[in-house]
Amino acid sequence: MYVLWTWAWPVGLAFVGAVFAWIAVKFLGDPIRKFWDLRGEVARTLHDRARFVAGTPETDMMFFMHDTSIDRRNRYETPRAEAISTFRSLGAQLVAFSSNEFLADPVLRLLGINAREAGELLIRLALSLEERNSVNAPRYDEICSTLKL
Repeated sequence: MYVLWTWAWPVGLAFVGAVFAWIAVKFLGDPIRKFWDLRGEVARTLHDRARFVAGTPETDMMFFMHDTSIDRRNRYETPRAEAISTFRSLGAQLVAFSSNEFLADPVLRLLGINAREAGELLIRLALSLEERNSVNAPRYDEICSTLKL
């Protein structure tokens, strides 16, 4: 009986450790990996649609333009509509992540990353693009600082 107990104790302890490791990976590692992917998508989109974001390093200009030429306006409206849709979608995903991932979100906050605030800024950016109102539009550096880009 003693021999059985000497090998069963380490095996049982290893099994418990493996269960805890699986739980940590499943409920903490996977959501954080999803967040990093989403963060990369936000960075790519901000860079791709930089002319629509106020205060970008590339242009440092406001996102809406006053142009009377119909051709120029049409060339501008389609990318603007796509930018609105993309910013709104990414913002909603970040807000949903913050609401649903109750273990990963506090860990990210410890790192200084606020997914909910970044999502709300992206949604506010989409709304200001839609309304053509640059007064309340979040700036590029605000969005980048909340995601530590």
